[in-house]
Amino acid sequence: MNVTDNKSFNKCLASIKTSSARLNENVQQAWMFAINKVTEDGNTTPITRLRETVRDTKGLNVNKLNGYTDAHTNLVWSKYKNAKGNEVEGYKVRKGEKPTVTTPTYSWFDFEAAKAEAKPVDADLVIRNAMKKIAGALDKDNVKGTKIHARKVLKAVEEAMEKLAS
Repeated sequence: MNVTDNKSFNKCLASIKTSSARLNENVQQAWMFAINKVTEDGNTTPITRLRETVRDTKGLNVNKLNGYTDAHTNLVWSKYKNAKGNEVEGYKVRKGEKPTVTTPTYSWFDFEAAKAEAKPVDADLVIRNAMKKIAGALDKDNVKGTKIHARKVLKAVEEAMEKLAS
């Protein structure tokens, strides 16, 4: 569009507003489709592709879409090996969990991270994951500080977790 006067300028602004609204609605519809695929059969490829498309599109806020997805699903963005053995990044359902989705009451472009409800933290899961990470680092001899101290801490936490579980 060639903007040369007030009339063409106003027309350009109206076009931008309409295009932006249409683009945001298209992302919302694609998000709903992608999330339905996750809940139907665990397929996270569409939501991963949507995130990558939004990331690569100038003018769309991928952080807002990430926050919206985090607020409404139990998906995590992570590195993993695909079927061909290549390391890739994408959304995955948390290990040992089934996909869960809460129905949004607002659109992705209205999402504000500060106002999002915080997901409850499973302290037991967080601690167990940290323990696995420490144990793996010990196995690979990749620990900062003394290995003896790390082993003692790991053993003490394991014992405390067992006591709490009984």
